[in-house]
Amino acid sequence: MLLRALHVGLLLLQLSGALGAKLQYAVIFPSEMVYPQSEQACVHLEGADGGSRIHITLQMGKHNTTVLEKTSQQKSYFRCITFEVPPPTNGNEEVATMQVSIESGGETISNSRRVLVKRARTSLFVQTDKAVYKPGQTVRFRVVSLKENLQPEESQVPTIELQDPGKNRIGQWLNVSLQQGIAELSLPLSSEPSLGEYSIRVKDTVHGFSVEEYVLPRFEVTLQLPRVVAVNSKQFAVNICARYTYGKPVQGTYKVNVCRKHYSYRTMVASDQGRDLCADFSGTLSQSGCSTLDVQSSTYNLLLSEWQLNLEGTGSVLEDGTGIEISASGRSQISSQLTTVTFLDADDTYKPGISYIGTVKVVDASDTPIPNQTVYLTSLDGMVNQTLETDENGLAPFKLENTAEWKVKVSLTAKIQKEEPLRKYQYGVINPSHGSAFLTISRFHSLSNSFLKLYAQKGELLCEGQQEVRVEYLIKRTVLEEGAKHLELHYLTVSKGAIKDCDFLEVPINNEDEVLRGEVSIKLDLSADVSPTLRVLTYILLPGGDMPADSATFKLQRCFRNKVSVGFSPDEVLPGADVSLQVQAAAGSLCGLRVVDQSVVLMKPDKELTANKIHDLFPSRDFGNYDYRIQEYDDHCPFFPYWRPWNRFFKRSIQPWHFPEERDVYSLFKKMRIKIITNADIKKPVECQHYDFRGPGLPGMPGIPGDRRVVMASPSIERDVMVGAAMPDTIQQPEPEAAEIIRTYFPETWIWELAPVGESGRAEVHGSAPDTITEWNAGAFCMGPSGFGISPPTSLRVFQPFFVELALPYSVVRGESFTLKATVFNYLKQCIKVQTILLPSQELELEPCADCQYSSCLCAEESKTFYWNLKASNLGEVNVTVKTEALDTQDLCNNEFPIVPKQGRSDTVVKPLLVQPGGVLIEKSHSSLLCCQAGEDHPKTEEISLKVPENILKDSERAYATVLGDLMGTAMQNLGRLLAMPYGCGEQNMALFAPNIFILQYLTKTRQLTPEVQSKAKGFLESGYQRQLTYKRNDGSYSAFGQRDKEGNTWLTAFVVNSFSKARPYIFIDESHLNHSFSWLRDNRNESGCFRSVGRLFNNALKGGIDDETSLSTYVTMALLEAGVSVQDPVVADALSCLRKAAKDVSSVYTQALLAYTFTLSKDIELREMLLAKLEEKAVRNGM
Repeated sequence: MLLRALHVGLLLLQLSGALGAKLQYAVIFPSEMVYPQSEQACVHLEGADGGSRIHITLQMGKHNTTVLEKTSQQKSYFRCITFEVPPPTNGNEEVATMQVSIESGGETISNSRRVLVKRARTSLFVQTDKAVYKPGQTVRFRVVSLKENLQPEESQVPTIELQDPGKNRIGQWLNVSLQQGIAELSLPLSSEPSLGEYSIRVKDTVHGFSVEEYVLPRFEVTLQLPRVVAVNSKQFAVNICARYTYGKPVQGTYKVNVCRKHYSYRTMVASDQGRDLCADFSGTLSQSGCSTLDVQSSTYNLLLSEWQLNLEGTGSVLEDGTGIEISASGRSQISSQLTTVTFLDADDTYKPGISYIGTVKVVDASDTPIPNQTVYLTSLDGMVNQTLETDENGLAPFKLENTAEWKVKVSLTAKIQKEEPLRKYQYGVINPSHGSAFLTISRFHSLSNSFLKLYAQKGELLCEGQQEVRVEYLIKRTVLEEGAKHLELHYLTVSKGAIKDCDFLEVPINNEDEVLRGEVSIKLDLSADVSPTLRVLTYILLPGGDMPADSATFKLQRCFRNKVSVGFSPDEVLPGADVSLQVQAAAGSLCGLRVVDQSVVLMKPDKELTANKIHDLFPSRDFGNYDYRIQEYDDHCPFFPYWRPWNRFFKRSIQPWHFPEERDVYSLFKKMRIKIITNADIKKPVECQHYDFRGPGLPGMPGIPGDRRVVMASPSIERDVMVGAAMPDTIQQPEPEAAEIIRTYFPETWIWELAPVGESGRAEVHGSAPDTITEWNAGAFCMGPSGFGISPPTSLRVFQPFFVELALPYSVVRGESFTLKATVFNYLKQCIKVQTILLPSQELELEPCADCQYSSCLCAEESKTFYWNLKASNLGEVNVTVKTEALDTQDLCNNEFPIVPKQGRSDTVVKPLLVQPGGVLIEKSHSSLLCCQAGEDHPKTEEISLKVPENILKDSERAYATVLGDLMGTAMQNLGRLLAMPYGCGEQNMALFAPNIFILQYLTKTRQLTPEVQSKAKGFLESGYQRQLTYKRNDGSYSAFGQRDKEGNTWLTAFVVNSFSKARPYIFIDESHLNHSFSWLRDNRNESGCFRSVGRLFNNALKGGIDDETSLSTYVTMALLEAGVSVQDPVVADALSCLRKAAKDVSSVYTQALLAYTFTLSKDIELREMLLAKLEEKAVRNGM
């Protein structure tokens, strides 16, 4: 049988052959029903006289659903019925009524209970390939939609937004279709984005990532402090380790600081810092890459309370040769409790006559089990007095057999000292102590003193297979019918509050004793559906109306129905070797694969997608009670005070209250949120005690005895994806490597794709391993007919025993000297002698070094770092190439001849280095149109004068000339300039942004636009859009340097509005940015309706060299009209009115041309013709 999470088994023991008994009935159903799932309701009748008719209806606001309509001739009837849950009438939830009607033996029973009908929850999560990105990289992400049962949600996602740190939308996707619940998207970042936290927003889900200028960590540092340090400890150990991402130890020096901070009741008091108790440690890591420190506890005055009860540690490792330093931190608690005693998985009820079984656990302050420890188990009333001893796991089991003699409540105490020694109190001194455990257990209510005991399995169970559950029973003979031969053990399985299955087994009655005792076992099927909590409840439906019960809770591993696994074949390869990633999942699944450098994971490990994060998408509502909207009336003593006159000063007394001393069956059903309608005795009668705050000694308030009353309870309640490829039986050995290895491929994300596994449930992704010496972290999640599944992480180790590694910074400044460091590692078993060289490059200038040596001996597990002083001359990415080679020489290394590896005797690394300018980049351009007649005898000459600024950086000036044979050639060639220029202000950025739009328009109209050019231009536009938003001011305007400028600029703001509007057909443009800028332009007008000139424009050539109010207003009006603003809009209408008056007196050809175009857009034919006539008069004609 199938079980789901939050599983509950209901075991029904009924008496067989009870003839002529009074009708006993129980109808059981979930208190919360989920649409569109199916639910089950169970009906149990005993002692039916003649035929019985059963009718169950789910009554809702606009419609009723018949759950069961059945006529039975059986005296004993038990059945579970499946029915479809209708949708809530309005909204997501509705309170409905489950109406039950039973007719039997001329008697009609009618009762009802409220239930909650709700729609199944759905949730989204977003997965990015990385948590941190560099400028210019592409953000790859997936949006996944899940139903509450972890099935894929296939509906469209209306909007997906990507926002930068300024909350600007830089990307938007509308009406995104999901493929088996998954959408895979991407967005390239500009080369100069805003640094900080970005967010992907889908409905109510927000997923963050950051953009930073970083270098991937080469190794990981861990600092381990003990979890707890006891106040009486003499010393404790602190361990610091450093390992490369490919698993080898780091050689270097470490620094560790451990502090106990002083309590400060004042803020920002520098003098308190000097009162912290700290100790510093430093040294060299061992060959294993670790070092263990023995820290003396006396340094920290652990027995004094003046300092905080924790220790904080920080540590760092400095790698030999490169000087790269990586830090880590740790924390310990200081505990005065030397030992901790607990009752392990203790039951809070007992059954008189059935032994109470439990376990005491004893651990020390660091949570380590204490073996052979004496434990004293006692009770306050003296009924329990045992001496126990712990085993090697610190556990001491016990069994109490005198439960029949216990009172209503029993309070147990477990401790390791009979008497706690008296200690003199001293101010500011912490007294160490040993812990004690306390447990109060209550008697379980039974009308006939018949009981069941369900024994839970300790520990965490697997989520597959079967589990036997023992049920012990104690039933009084007086409540059994004469002649009964056996009991029928019925059980129901319930998952997530829904009944899923039912069955029974027979228990023979073999003796005539006054008390029927015995034990039976039932088997529970375990599966992913019951993870992570399984509950079992047992009860007996006895002829006399009693229903003894018990419950137990089982914990299961967290798992999913869709079993997903990934693995590499082979799992360790050389750089560039062939490798395959194999995926297994349920048939028909679509799997999202992700393989990244382990260094990427180290940067923010908490961002990794895990099974726990998926389970947390749908938090459990199991709070041990019914939803407040469907709680039934419980017999209880009133809570609200009522008025009773005492005297003229005090008129209010306190109503009676009730603290139950016994547990009943109804509380068990309520705890697991299952409703029951029955005439069995499942509630204990409530006893109320009345109290008055009128004790003796208060004036005018003589003490009176409390009255008792009893209220009787009511009885009712790009890679080749090979789908279906077989898993190889053997691991293929890598082919022999070439004599020289050149490593150039160093991705941070290697594999990111969706792979269907088909009907075979298997798929393979083949490819070549990257050149990075590291461990590649691989994982996958899959969505299919069986739901969601996620694989445990696996890894591929790319490694070679002899290699060179470059330690490059994120960037260097052009023209400034920097030190290039290259470390050569030898993990061979013999010594080698290496020579390392930096290959020459036109972009890098090598500074001479007379004392530098570039050859060295390297023995096993050794490394050597070589240095070069360089200057970079070109901006952008410059390739750095370093080669190391094992020399064939007879020179001794460590008293042995060095070897030359048969394979891989050399290693060459080519890595890019970002070169940035040190000053402010200034560019000046000159354009000419040369009209040449055909033939070689008619050349044209153009002289251009270049003036170099006096404060130019040395050797940074450069010039280039381009001659093209068509008018659009220049713009087409400049498509690549946006990404080639790493810096640019708001004006420079727009000067390179706008031509890309014109190119796309031109090529589209002429039908010359190819997919490659369109993709390239779109990428440039997206990058330029993101960059320009960094120059937007809070008021909606734009300026050359954004918020750093005093105010925005009218012309540039209009230019941005115009360009963004024209870019809308090609990329996403957030309309709110356009509206914000439009509002700013509206607020910066003169009374005439024309626009005011605000702010400074550095490059006046952008606006044609004319700077007057008319030309500015003309351009702004033209920009608004091209952006789609209506002519009837007050802002545009007033501006056109102003321009009509100014048009008659304009003499500038440039302004006249702008006005003619603007009035063409506004469809003012008369003024357009007048302006065109003026332009015609000023036209210069040659050769006509």
